Amino acid sequence: MAMTLETGLDDRNQTSVYIPFQEAGKVVELQHGQCLIKLMTSDRHEESYTLFPDRDLPNGYELRLTAYRTAWSKCLERIQELIHALHAPVVDRVTELVKDAYTDILPGLPYTELPVISVTASGTSPSIFDEISSRLETEGQDDLFGDGNGAHIVTRIFPSDCLNITSSMKALITGFINKTDENSDSVKRKPTTSLSTIDINLLQVWFDALCVARGTDQSTTRLVVILHDFEQFEPLVIQDLFEVCSLAIPRLPLVFVLSLTSPPSPSYIHATYPRSTLSRLQVRSCPFPSSQNILHDILLKTFFDVEFDPYFMLGPATIDFLVDFFGRHTTSLDGLVSALQLAHMKHFEDPLTIFLVDEAGWNHSDPASFAFLDSVFARVHSSSLIPDNSTGWLNEGVDELLGSVRTARATFQKRSKLLRVSFQLFLLVQRFMISLGHKSDKTLPELMCGALRGRLGNSLKYLCTMVKKLRADQLDGLLSDLRDFFTSVSNEVREEEREIIARIDTARSLFNDQSEAKEVKGIADSLGDWLYEYLQQRLVSLEESPLWDIWYTGSTPFPSELLNPSLRASVFSDLRAKRGVRGALLGVLIPRARLAATPVKGVAASLFSYRWRAGVPAADGVPGRNNL
Repeated sequence: MAMTLETGLDDRNQTSVYIPFQEAGKVVELQHGQCLIKLMTSDRHEESYTLFPDRDLPNGYELRLTAYRTAWSKCLERIQELIHALHAPVVDRVTELVKDAYTDILPGLPYTELPVISVTASGTSPSIFDEISSRLETEGQDDLFGDGNGAHIVTRIFPSDCLNITSSMKALITGFINKTDENSDSVKRKPTTSLSTIDINLLQVWFDALCVARGTDQSTTRLVVILHDFEQFEPLVIQDLFEVCSLAIPRLPLVFVLSLTSPPSPSYIHATYPRSTLSRLQVRSCPFPSSQNILHDILLKTFFDVEFDPYFMLGPATIDFLVDFFGRHTTSLDGLVSALQLAHMKHFEDPLTIFLVDEAGWNHSDPASFAFLDSVFARVHSSSLIPDNSTGWLNEGVDELLGSVRTARATFQKRSKLLRVSFQLFLLVQRFMISLGHKSDKTLPELMCGALRGRLGNSLKYLCTMVKKLRADQLDGLLSDLRDFFTSVSNEVREEEREIIARIDTARSLFNDQSEAKEVKGIADSLGDWLYEYLQQRLVSLEESPLWDIWYTGSTPFPSELLNPSLRASVFSDLRAKRGVRGALLGVLIPRARLAATPVKGVAASLFSYRWRAGVPAADGVPGRNNL
């Protein structure tokens, strides 16, 4: 709730205060009791959106926002593809169970059981039920002629719709009969002569008329009911709902799909509902993979995949935070996506990140850009791009300076690509060893962080030592896997890795079924040494690359404070800190709406303006950076 400035600061019950727009150069006075706070608005609108006004471009905020959108769009598209691929097996399984609900039944049962499919979705996105609904509604559709008469009919019910059995039956029945269908004109009913909307017989009459209008067999169409947040439903209401529906089957082919967030074992359904209810149900489970495995899979296939090139790499500090946040606070994929988006936004605070893709969009000859060019030159001059004791740079201009940045970009992209290739090769050898009974003492995120830091020494040494102990048949299998791996990569990668490929081919040419034990031992020793030398050379820290912080987050801490949705608590917490007043102004005075490229749930303020602008010019009675 927002109030005017005059009363908002004196009301302890208000969580935010509305401060009206002030023209540039005007002094804003905030009166709170006996305390008078004065602030001067900036003459330059863009300065409010940078933490480094002394080395930023005049339009640096817009350029960084464009670069952020480019990087995040590519990453988000990749994550959505991975989530869809993770959902696919569950969606296929649910579709199959719905299709066979009234055909795959146990013989000899005294009565037909009500089909119930439980989907444990605690570690996934709620969009999985959108995919299930879309698949069921298009099941049996003729792609050539657009005939959807064979599709199932899906309705959704939420806990707020089922306060009692009356509202539950109404939500169930009206959810179906209100479905729009191009062939349902003959199904329309007259309100004055029809049955009540809480009568299951109304749904039966409607379904019979629908099948006649469609010209389909009743045995091929299912009425699917998705119960969202099933744990939030009142069990007594659901018991009555199941009992009523069980009396209408199989003539009315109802199938219930339950959205569960509780673990599959112990089963929430069996622990909550009595035997009298369970005896009426045919319960089938579709558990989702472990949430930790999902996180590992997304991180691996987004930032460590050979075939996918992200615009910038996550550092070990961010990966550690994501693992901790995902395991301790939430297992939702939506939370993971929001956290990754915040990591992207945080990365583009630095003015140099406009070089993420290219350097277009700003005027090199503009005097206002000279401070930015000076900062670029200082970074380039202190890097390995300019050899020690070199004086050739004294005669070079802006074009050569930007050419050095492009060289740094190409160098980093090549190094990160080869790091991903070598890390995947490391994982391939590790999986092969695990299949033989060996164990790994580190998790996948720990191995990712170790590879990024260049600290896989012990794990690498142990792995290559185990390679040297392989028998003939095991060595043959490993050599085949290594060769298949390099066959699947791009031609560019094969050209860069031609040395290790040649060594693998040499080992395969020396090895055959008639090789003696001594020869096999020599080949295994050589392969272990080659792998150790290769991985030691490739798995080095990306921070050794010039200008690495443009394309790599490194050890930069994750902005975890932005995941705190409590603005009031954050402000008071900041007031108790050393820079309390600045922290209080942080959440109250800085605009945030126009800065968000895409909304992020739970973010108290936009990343590009979440701090008070440093370097406000001091005026009479107006606090500046040094006298606040």
